[in-house]
Amino acid sequence: FNRISTAFIGPGFALNKNMMVETGVLFESENIFRKKNIISRVIGIPDANTLYKHHNFAAVFRLSQNNLNAPYYASKGNRLTIEAKYSFSHRLKLADPIFTDSAEMSLYDYFNPESGLYNNGNPGNITRLLITNDYIQALSKKISLIFKGFAGMNYSNKHGISESNYLYFNNKFTIGGIEDKSTPANPNFIGLNRQELPYNAVTSLGLALQYNLFTNFYLIPQANYGWENRSFNVLKNIFNQDPLIGYGMRVGYMSVIG
Repeated sequence: FNRISTAFIGPGFALNKNMMVETGVLFESENIFRKKNIISRVIGIPDANTLYKHHNFAAVFRLSQNNLNAPYYASKGNRLTIEAKYSFSHRLKLADPIFTDSAEMSLYDYFNPESGLYNNGNPGNITRLLITNDYIQALSKKISLIFKGFAGMNYSNKHGISESNYLYFNNKFTIGGIEDKSTPANPNFIGLNRQELPYNAVTSLGLALQYNLFTNFYLIPQANYGWENRSFNVLKNIFNQDPLIGYGMRVGYMSVIG
């Protein structure tokens, strides 16, 4: 289980009715822990099952634009987010794993910056850049074409940009899922579970056709294509390595509760 808490404070300024900029300071905390048994929960035994604890501060700048004509199943418009984040004052604590538990040992290696999985150790301060955009073009009253694009990367002040660098888990981009309301750093990608695959740097593209069958029913065939970035050039590896490819179809209904 992953418990994430965040707090943000800072000013925001509306450039117009569809666009705003905001900047400020962010506090982030995350705990990876094993589920307690029911006896521990009932009698209130302290959480001794936490494997990974990490928190940090960050300075954030974000530009947001949204003129979609609906929050769900929009038929036209554009939604854009550009974000720059500089995270610092990282504090990491790893608990000793249960050595007879192979899954927990694997997690311990994954979260440990000194494990053999990484070329370098502690990454120091981290600069993260991302851009995500959804563009929807109405082709007719019932049919819309949807383009999705995402690119994100992390730069360690100690080790630069590399897929073999250690990164704290909340700095990674986790892709997967089909939800329209995905967060900027966690783009959806059909064929994967929600936030299934974490990357230090990744680019993904999506294409979908939204068809309003009747009343509030929608049929949406879609495809995604993605690849891991290994430099500041987000298009460099588009054909140079095994890509991620996902395709499928969604059936949706817009009800009174969403």
